[in-house]
Amino acid sequence: MDSSHPRICVGLVWYEDPSVFRTIDSIPEDWEIIIVDGRFEGSKAETEYSSEELRYKVKKYKNVTLIDFSGMEYQSRSVYFEHSEGFDILIVIDSDEWISYFDAELFYNYVKRLESGKHTINLVPKNSWIPRLFVDPSKWRYYKSHRNLKYDDGEIQNVSRGDSRVNGIEISTNEDLRSDKLKKTIQEYQDQLWIYETKEGIDDMM
Repeated sequence: MDSSHPRICVGLVWYEDPSVFRTIDSIPEDWEIIIVDGRFEGSKAETEYSSEELRYKVKKYKNVTLIDFSGMEYQSRSVYFEHSEGFDILIVIDSDEWISYFDAELFYNYVKRLESGKHTINLVPKNSWIPRLFVDPSKWRYYKSHRNLKYDDGEIQNVSRGDSRVNGIEISTNEDLRSDKLKKTIQEYQDQLWIYETKEGIDDMM
């Protein structure tokens, strides 16, 4: 990567979660944000997309592109990769997460050397290094599950394995801003997803 300041975008899936404003506000203003709005297939959420009130507030951010898509979770998550053409790097973040630490000098000095791959960012307070930074993002896709990835036409890669640890950035997470109803809907969906993926042998792909 030749540029000392590569073009960066952030991708996230979202549905009816007011936490997203904390997420957006934590992201540098010169980074583009691709938000995919829509319930996942299998969710018991009452509507296809988030409320017009929340969508209106999201659209007011100049660096946000809001895309409507409702489908399987891995399909929804692939949408932000599909719309990342022209960017050098995409960072994945969820709507209950936010960038809690950012040192621009450390971060850019590290990522400008990256030529390929998926790289881990520290998620606090768990201190979990999870692949969240993708180089050449438009060629990445989730494959049959949000747990598996493919780069171009290459081999299937597990989403939990990264190529390096990225300096200068940390992501925090909690559900404090979510309603009890939303938390229940998400938990029920995740329970059903686990049953489905176990039945289909998704974990056996790796």
